[in-house]
Amino acid sequence: MTAKEKLLLWSQRMVEDYQGLRCDNFTTSWRDGRLFNAIIHRHKPMLIDMNQVYRQSNLENLDQAFTVAERDLGVTRLLDPEDVDVPQPDEKSIITYVSSLYDAMPRVPEVQDGVKANELQLRWQEYYEVVTLLLQWIRQHTVLFEERRFPASYEEIEVREPGRLERLQRIVSKLQMESGLCEEQLNQADTLLQSDVRLLNAGKPPQKAAEIERDLDKADAMIRLLFNDVQTLKDGRHPQGEQMYRRVYPLHARLVCICAGRRMPGMGGTCGEQGANTACPCARPQNSSKSRLRHLESLHGFVSAATKELMWLNEKEEEEVNFDWSDRNPNMTAKKENYSLSTPSPLTLLLPHLLLRLHTY
Repeated sequence: MTAKEKLLLWSQRMVEDYQGLRCDNFTTSWRDGRLFNAIIHRHKPMLIDMNQVYRQSNLENLDQAFTVAERDLGVTRLLDPEDVDVPQPDEKSIITYVSSLYDAMPRVPEVQDGVKANELQLRWQEYYEVVTLLLQWIRQHTVLFEERRFPASYEEIEVREPGRLERLQRIVSKLQMESGLCEEQLNQADTLLQSDVRLLNAGKPPQKAAEIERDLDKADAMIRLLFNDVQTLKDGRHPQGEQMYRRVYPLHARLVCICAGRRMPGMGGTCGEQGANTACPCARPQNSSKSRLRHLESLHGFVSAATKELMWLNEKEEEEVNFDWSDRNPNMTAKKENYSLSTPSPLTLLLPHLLLRLHTY
């Protein structure tokens, strides 16, 4: 065993049985000054009040230990408190000073010489703190139980976490307000789009393409944020999470529908955006405007029907998930018969029309 290891072992024995004190090294273990005071207290208990040590700051403990050691034990003050109270104290300096303490008190005294003299007071202080915390907890929960406002479900228990319900409720209010603003934005874009469709039908070029694009960009950004808020509600298991999703999803479906209508030939730009050798679509509006309008109305009808079917599927999914599929359920027979006699979903019947539309464009 090296001299350093022997000194560390001596230090560990000197602070043995002192509450909350560990001597693992010659650096960070000594930063708060408690080890220095405990060693002096073990040697001469009357020199140090350990109750005061546990309440003092690092600098106060270090200054007290160095002062008492110099005044009463003749140990030269080799360190300053500011040199030790740092994230990584100098190991060699600590070893040098602890060696000076060892020279002044080489024998490790018996327990009754030090700790026992102050043990009763430490135990009483610890007991008093624990009982105080327990009484505070009892008073707080007594008031809570007297109110008798217990949650009715597991979800409500989770939502009642401090501050969580208020935060999620603010998101719900925000969703309700901003979904209304988004709907107004889509209404404005739809109105402008219908105005350009009428112009095309009359053989004139569209005039509102830039405004439509700006409104659609705004609506798209708003819908992205709305979906993020909806996901936050679902992650927090808020009761209105699914309701808010059903409120936002139709806005997204409508945005897709309007964007699809805007991509129709003649709706995406002006004559100045065409190449020099390309025939301008506005030069032959009479031949194409009715066809474009017809395709637009057909596509709008398909997207609307598909949106309704997707919403129906979402509701159907919830119904199937919540259904009791066990053999004990008396409705299982009727459920199986319903599946055996069920007809194809309307969404399935719409798929050939979707393929036709994609082939047309």
